Amino acid sequence: KILEMWERYAANRTLGQEPFSPGGAVEMQEEAREEAIRQEAAAKANTLASLFEEAMQLRDVNTSEEHRHHYRQIYQDWIEPVIGDLPIKELKAVHIAQVLKNLQDGTIPREMPDEERKRYKTAPRSTQTQEHAWYAIRIIWTHAVDNGLVSGNYPGAKIKPKVNNERMRYLTEAEAKMVLDDLRGSGKRTAGGHGKGGQKGSIDAWGKALLSLHCGLRAGEILELTWRNVSLSD
Repeated sequence: KILEMWERYAANRTLGQEPFSPGGAVEMQEEAREEAIRQEAAAKANTLASLFEEAMQLRDVNTSEEHRHHYRQIYQDWIEPVIGDLPIKELKAVHIAQVLKNLQDGTIPREMPDEERKRYKTAPRSTQTQEHAWYAIRIIWTHAVDNGLVSGNYPGAKIKPKVNNERMRYLTEAEAKMVLDDLRGSGKRTAGGHGKGGQKGSIDAWGKALLSLHCGLRAGEILELTWRNVSLSD
């Protein structure tokens, strides 16, 4: 084995490839160990907490003061206490899911004075707030990618909260009357099928709208009606 080792070192010298000797091999191992320690320390230094401020400083250029304050408050209350000390390289979907779970439960995970805690409601936060927390973490991840600290897709890509921005609102009686009058031609038909002011009405559209308002039917349901769906006795 000793002979094989020296033959290997001799071959290395011929090729100009270290190590050239047992001492050189020990030095290379020590250098590799020190480099691993440096990399580990750098990874621990690049936590979400250290990167958040950097990312927000760049983002602050194109955002309003209210917007900045909102994201910083979400980070301070919901993100930093849970994963602030986590190295960005170790960020996984499960960490982001825990932040979202806390928002769903409504209990702020950070320590705070009793007087300050009284100002916070212990209640589930809206899906929109959950989405903002999800975005805040993604801002950190994107900043890390841009600086070569990590690579790949955002770990929370598949668990983004789904926000429904649709709002259900019913027409008031006055609004319903306005719609029906417009469809019928202001309620007064003249020769040629025109209503007041020359507006042409449509009895067919008016009838469908009237049926929809009174029965809560969608357009497709109305169009599919046949006489067997109608009971004149009720």
